[in-house]
Amino acid sequence: MQHPKGISTGFELPGTTPQYPPSSPFKIDYMSLVIRPNLKSKDKNLDNCIQYLNITSKKQDLKEIELDIAEIKVQSVQYSYTLYETNNNSIQHIRNSLKNLNYNDDDKKKPDKLIIALSEVLQTGKSLCLVIKYSAGHYEQDRTIAKTPRSGFHFIRPDDKYPNKKYQAWTQGEATESRYWFPCFDHPELKFPWEIHVIVTEEFVVISNGILESAKPYVDSDDDANKSDKKFEWIWKESIPNAAYLASVVVGTFVKKTDSYEGILLEYYWGKDAEDKHYDPMLTFSCTPEVMKFFIYYLDTQYPYNKYSQVAVEDFEYGGMENTTCTTLNDQYFHNKELSLDYTFDTEVVRHELAHQWFGDLVTCRDWQHLWLNEGFASYFEALYLDKDHIMHPEQHPRVDEFQYYLITKIMDVYMTEAVVYKRPIVTTMYKHPDDLDDGHTYRKGAFVLHMLRSHIYDRNFRESLKQYLYRYRYSTSETDNLRTVCEEVSGVSLQQFFYQWVYKAGHPALDIELALDNSQLSVIIKQVSDEDNKDKDLKEESQTKISTFNFPLDIKLWFSSGTNNEPEVHTFEITDEEYTFKIDVESTKIKQLKYVSIDPELKVLKEIKSFKVTNGPEHFQRKELLKKQLKYGESIVERIYAARLLKAETSEDVIDALKESIMTDPFYGVSIESALALGSFSKKSDEIETLAYNKLVAMFQNDDNYKEPQFSKLDSRIKAQLVVALGNFGKKESLEFLFTVLEDKNPLVVRQAATGIGKCSTSLTDVQEKKNNIEKLKSIVRAEFNGTPTFRNNLARGAILGLGEFSADADEEIVRSVADFIVDASKYGKEYLIRQIAISILGDFLRYNKVNKENKEVIETKVIESVFIQLKNVLKSDRWSLQVAACQAFVSSRVNKPDEKLIETINELTWIAEHDPDGMVRREAEVSVNNIRQWIYDWLDEPPKIVYKIREDADKLQEQTMQARQNRLKLY
Repeated sequence: MQHPKGISTGFELPGTTPQYPPSSPFKIDYMSLVIRPNLKSKDKNLDNCIQYLNITSKKQDLKEIELDIAEIKVQSVQYSYTLYETNNNSIQHIRNSLKNLNYNDDDKKKPDKLIIALSEVLQTGKSLCLVIKYSAGHYEQDRTIAKTPRSGFHFIRPDDKYPNKKYQAWTQGEATESRYWFPCFDHPELKFPWEIHVIVTEEFVVISNGILESAKPYVDSDDDANKSDKKFEWIWKESIPNAAYLASVVVGTFVKKTDSYEGILLEYYWGKDAEDKHYDPMLTFSCTPEVMKFFIYYLDTQYPYNKYSQVAVEDFEYGGMENTTCTTLNDQYFHNKELSLDYTFDTEVVRHELAHQWFGDLVTCRDWQHLWLNEGFASYFEALYLDKDHIMHPEQHPRVDEFQYYLITKIMDVYMTEAVVYKRPIVTTMYKHPDDLDDGHTYRKGAFVLHMLRSHIYDRNFRESLKQYLYRYRYSTSETDNLRTVCEEVSGVSLQQFFYQWVYKAGHPALDIELALDNSQLSVIIKQVSDEDNKDKDLKEESQTKISTFNFPLDIKLWFSSGTNNEPEVHTFEITDEEYTFKIDVESTKIKQLKYVSIDPELKVLKEIKSFKVTNGPEHFQRKELLKKQLKYGESIVERIYAARLLKAETSEDVIDALKESIMTDPFYGVSIESALALGSFSKKSDEIETLAYNKLVAMFQNDDNYKEPQFSKLDSRIKAQLVVALGNFGKKESLEFLFTVLEDKNPLVVRQAATGIGKCSTSLTDVQEKKNNIEKLKSIVRAEFNGTPTFRNNLARGAILGLGEFSADADEEIVRSVADFIVDASKYGKEYLIRQIAISILGDFLRYNKVNKENKEVIETKVIESVFIQLKNVLKSDRWSLQVAACQAFVSSRVNKPDEKLIETINELTWIAEHDPDGMVRREAEVSVNNIRQWIYDWLDEPPKIVYKIREDADKLQEQTMQARQNRLKLY
């Protein structure tokens, strides 16, 4: 079925047109910005700002200058042919020669533009200084009052609901939000140096790009010098050219610690309440020197600046932002050593943002379509650091399993999951807003393509290519073909096909693999098949007629065993067709020693293995036997992990035993996790196999004759967490005893999964009172964290809320509404952010209560839970984009029997957000959600509902009700 016109739930939304870099008829030689953020004023405004811009014409007839602005009120634009210089005399000379210019900041044909008409043509190579006075935070409906900026410049302050918040202000420019706090050329194409003057009261510290020139007392000429709120002027100078989106200002009261690496100043800032929250920020920041050391070594390129600050702020929506020389971080990611030994996300963010100082800041993508040159590199170097010991000292250290595990789970697996929604080329001009490109294709696929490129041209050429690339395009911008050209020059390898199919083409290989062993010859059949997970129906139909094939080298390893000796053979074949058969001769004396055959054992190719089967061979050479051996003896964790995943398709007790053995004995925790995942998947098998798997799983939680304590208690906490997930997946009430015991575990990652599992398993209880008791226990866990005893990152409360979410389809409407009201309360402003986020994400499951016919399981009646609907509407217009996105998704996840008034109201609410919200990611999610709803309505109309005439039935009911009413009245007499 074709999509109706105008509906798309894929990447390219209706109205998408090609996006290209804007023309830049001028260059900005220097910017000086003076701002006065009023952190404690009622309006939290950014008023009476002054900007000096030295501009040079790049074309003969420059008659006007266009700058990007958004919700900015311009008071005046003036110019001088005296250029701004970094001294006070310069400013006085400029002021003495200023002349007014006409400007338009309300052009309907060019919204969000400040159009400045020059008094005379500025000839090529000639320069002038623009002086712009403005206030930020101007709303379109009121062009006279400066209010709090809706984006770009963010004010944080305490209030009745959050009395412990600190006064802070911070900026976030990517992708196009700098225009909300200063006029600029808001595109990475144009880079320029700057200085930023920030005038604040003396209690606050200011951090910005570059070097602190001075921090000294400041008195406004219009101010009374005796005022109690003394002010300071902080002057930061960044002499290296940068794109506008990398400009940063952070204001607040912070703890500061300093460090250094080879003369480079390292600064760490965080809020003064970290100790009260039992966090140790230095557990996060202390890795910085070692990370910098490795990046400098690998790139053979010095850190390009002379200082690097990291500032953790409140209410930051991202993990981090790589503003040049001063990364902004989310203070939610700090951790306590005793509570979170296995928590590493904070240091991953540190690595990612530091890598950006080379890839994104020193060399910036020329246009957003090439964003992967920033984010793909940062994501890959985030992973590559894990292999630093092997890279720096290969003779002393083997390759680290952690690096390959990171590639599988944090990069490839996550990309594959996100790619299910849509597939697009990494580099594309077809998008509405640059934020549309902020997805797994840019980050994770981009990172894995770099991993493949490194393998394809060899590490030494890859490293030399990056060194040359960074040198050639330093302080400037680059495009994807610039990287390709440098790599070709260094390696001598033609890379046009490589870049075409992995960067400029959508998708990735999906493979069916077939093995056959006949006499002394092994046949390996590789088929490239269509990707059935793609949600775009039009693309599905197209893929059924033509498979988009990829060309790539594929390693196939044969592992032979003779006693304790391993004799692997690795054969590399070039895949060029939709279907290809390889023949490998195997010595007859070694047939019985062939234990397993692994595909791509070192993870060199971005691919999905859709199926793996054996069509011919002796008894020891059958699919199940091969995979069991690979799980036990695989040399790389890649081999063992993929064996565990493929064994999910088997249904026998010996496979369950093999998975359990892997959980308990594999030397690498990641393989044990995968085996636990596979064991948990048996909850969806036949009753016999499900029971076998469940009993094996439960045995690990029990004491027995051989163990004084459960085997479970001796495992790595990351394995324990996954075993608890597996136990919960079976949904059996018998598991509750073990899950409540696990709640006593000290690791927050483990207890979170136990709380969720309690919810899952309690849904199977037939005793309603017992079910309600467990619901109350989960609620009490959440209340405890509300009342001041939070676990690390609210893990226990978040797990409990997910557990409560399992009751959204309960047969008892009273239970559903009670739980819904509780989760609504947990999602409200005033609650901890991480709890709000998880609560909002599952509210969609409670939006409508469906009464189901027990016999045929058809929905009889749908009731809207009004409190949920109202709360989701409120969240849609909140000031946290991540919560808004969660609300959009919640509206779509609701189970609808047929279109109703609330569905139409939902469409209207989401449409308004898609048209008006300042954040590009929120607008996109709202539009996608609207399109999903519209598609559902279209599908519903495509199969007209059966209409049953009930006129006589309704008349009979009315007559019966009338007779009953008469009898009731007679009883009164």
